[in-house]
Order: sequence, then C-alpha cells, then structure tokens
Amino acid sequence: MGTHIETLSPQTLVVFLKATWGTNFAYSWVTMFAKLSVLIFYRRVMGHHTWFKWAADCMIVFILLIGIGSEAILFSHCRPFAYYWNRTIPNGYCWNLELFYFVNAGVNIVADVVITFLPLPLLSQLELPKRQKIGLCVIFSLGGLACAISAVRVFQLPALNHTKDITWDITSAMLWYFVEAHLIIIAACGPALQPFFRRYLP
Repeated sequence: MGTHIETLSPQTLVVFLKATWGTNFAYSWVTMFAKLSVLIFYRRVMGHHTWFKWAADCMIVFILLIGIGSEAILFSHCRPFAYYWNRTIPNGYCWNLELFYFVNAGVNIVADVVITFLPLPLLSQLELPKRQKIGLCVIFSLGGLACAISAVRVFQLPALNHTKDITWDITSAMLWYFVEAHLIIIAACGPALQPFFRRYLP
C-alpha cells in the first residue's frame, strides 16, 4: 500500500491482495460488533421505554443481517476463493462488486445515523449533572463523525473500482477505513468511561 503497482513483484502483489481481503473481512466484523455493543448498552440502560427497546432490537437484527450478509458476499464473490489474489487460475472468476460496495456503504451510513441519534430524545431525561451529559453528547458525536467519514469513503469508491494502480490509489481509502473503525470502537467504549466522568466531571 502506498507503492505504485509496477514496482511490485508478483509475490508482493499477492501478499497485498491477501492483506486487502483480510482487511475488508476484519473491518466488517469490527464495525458490526462495535455497533452491536452500543445497541446492547442502549437496550440495557434505556430498555424500560417500550418504543426504545423495540427500536434497539430492530437495529440489532438489522446490523446482524448487514454484517453476516457482507461477509457471505466477501467469501463467495470469487470462485475459486484464491482467484481473488491469483488471476492465473484456470476458469476462475469474480463478480463485479461495485454496486454492492455502494449499497453496503449507504446502508451502513443510514445505520450509523440511526444509532447515533436514537438515544438523544431520552438523554435529556437522564438524571446526570450537566457536565456528564455534555461528555455523553461528545461520545455520541463520535458516531456522527464516523458517519461523515464513511460518506467521504463512498466518494472514493468509483476511482478504486476502475484504477489501474490499486496499490497506490487505495491508500487514502484504507486510511479512512481505519479512522472510521477506530472512531466506532471509541464510541462503543464510551459508556465504560462513566467512572471517569463521575470523577473528573462531577
């Protein structure tokens, strides 16, 4: 990554393609479980509101379907599987996933927006000091920032789908991948920082 493709040996290119597939595979699981942890926390804390519990349950099922479906497509879009990084295999083929990437990104952006704003109507009802509420709002805003980053990544997809120098052009998209995933993880870990807020934001 970050190197022009013509400078790479065939062996190095194979390693790159394997790493790219592994990154896509891990990204789907990381973001899925991070979002699920947030929704489960929502349900535990605010589940006494019937409408909120129902909404959280629907989102949990939705996120599971997106995550599992994405992984199934990643596993099945090249036949045989090794054709993803070895195009010399006879009779191998890969589906064009351009439409899938756009749809998947769009659906995930919508899910991120819903998860970010779902608890806000109830946040004002929590009996917390003002500073702690501000801290929670900051944590929730990280989810909104992740949505924005995901949108930026979507606009880079057309160029990547038609590039002739994937090892160079993919650099920016991969960086946004990592930033988005880390923001989601930080937001998911935010509720565990409640003791910190109680001590330093009384």
